[in-house]
Amino acid sequence: MSTPSTRGQPFILTYTSIGGPELGPKLYERQTSLSIHGADRNVVLEQHRSESDEAGAPIGIFRWAADPESLQKLIEHAIEERLEDLAPPARGGPGTTVMTIALDLDDRKISKTLTSADIPQIGQLEYFLYQLNQIMFAARQAPYQAVRVTVAPDLPAHRFQVGIENIGKANVCLFDPRTIGSGDPNRWIGVRLAELPPEIPGVTSPPLEWSEIHVQQETGASRVLTLKAGERLTVPSASWAHPRQGVKYLVQGVWSDYAASSGSENCYFMRGAGFSENLTVAP
Repeated sequence: MSTPSTRGQPFILTYTSIGGPELGPKLYERQTSLSIHGADRNVVLEQHRSESDEAGAPIGIFRWAADPESLQKLIEHAIEERLEDLAPPARGGPGTTVMTIALDLDDRKISKTLTSADIPQIGQLEYFLYQLNQIMFAARQAPYQAVRVTVAPDLPAHRFQVGIENIGKANVCLFDPRTIGSGDPNRWIGVRLAELPPEIPGVTSPPLEWSEIHVQQETGASRVLTLKAGERLTVPSASWAHPRQGVKYLVQGVWSDYAASSGSENCYFMRGAGFSENLTVAP
């Protein structure tokens, strides 16, 4: 029996992914939401932290006008792989990610939940989830209100310059990272660094041992600042004490802040965590 054609049919699809503990009001460590409106091909992605703390990955809101073929494939896979008949989640618990899929198509309203440990359900939706990830990847190339973390060495001053850059098209707001303090392990800005062991052929290198250097803090209450499109805030780290000469270090800039704002800002408020591209330095 052939699958009825869905070409040109309007639909609304939403997808959420939640993993890790709740680190702020209504915000989990790894939280992603996606909405797709088939009628106007509008795709909106909001990501607060990459799934794997990917180096250089931006976070925030992304908007993309999807091509009709991508959306057509997505809906076809949803029907062919029987999204409507997906079994309820059977596995979960610590370390798993919870995914929710809702699809409004014609007079059908489908809502399904599964976890990253539900291997049979994931296998059933193999091509649907692949196409969904392809659409999210394309959307990430179109930042609208999004930031990227950067890092640069300032070795003569024995420190690093950590940046937060608005790579989108509209203003974003965030707590000034110089005022967020360092008492909360999930609320800080600075660098993490680790010695790179010498490579020995045939020998697996030991795990990296990371240490942190926070930025220079300013006293007082946390204050909110606005970054316009294309604007970057750069702040110096504290002094890098006692680096070993002749040793290579892997360095990465980190910004993490899950605290909620007062809601009085007239721009999108950034929450979550971002990680810069990796940098190799040798003092």
